[in-house]
Amino acid sequence: MNMRRLILTTAASALMVPGFLMAQASKAPASKAPASKPLAVADKAAASKTSVTHGTISSIDANQVVISEKGKDGKTSSKTFMLDKDTSKAGALQVGGEVMVHYKSDSDHLMATSLVGKAEKAKTASKSSAKK
Repeated sequence: MNMRRLILTTAASALMVPGFLMAQASKAPASKAPASKPLAVADKAAASKTSVTHGTISSIDANQVVISEKGKDGKTSSKTFMLDKDTSKAGALQVGGEVMVHYKSDSDHLMATSLVGKAEKAKTASKSSAKK
C-alpha cells in the first residue's frame, strides 16, 4: 500500500508542477509592463482610426472641403476637412455634389484621407427623354 501511495503522490505532483509553472509564466509579463505602455498603444490606435461621412459639398479648394450633412435629428450641420498632398480624390468634386469623405480626427481638425464624389444624375436628360 505504501508503494502504491508513493507512486500516486509522485504522479499527482508531476502533473501539478507544469500547470503551476505555466500559470506563473503567463502572469509574469503582465506585471512587468508599465501602466503607461498600454495607454500609449491605445492612443496610437485611436489616432490612426479612420472615420467616414457623406454629405453635399458647400465649398472646396486646394486646402479644404466643407460639406453639409443631415444628422439623425434632421438638422443640417457643416464640417470642414483639411486636404493635403496625400488626400486621394475620385469622382466629380464640385459644389452641390454629393461626396463621401474618409478622414482622421487630429487634436484640433479633421484631416481628409480620401474624397469620393458621386456622379450627378442627368436630370435634364431624363426630363427631356420623358417628354418625347
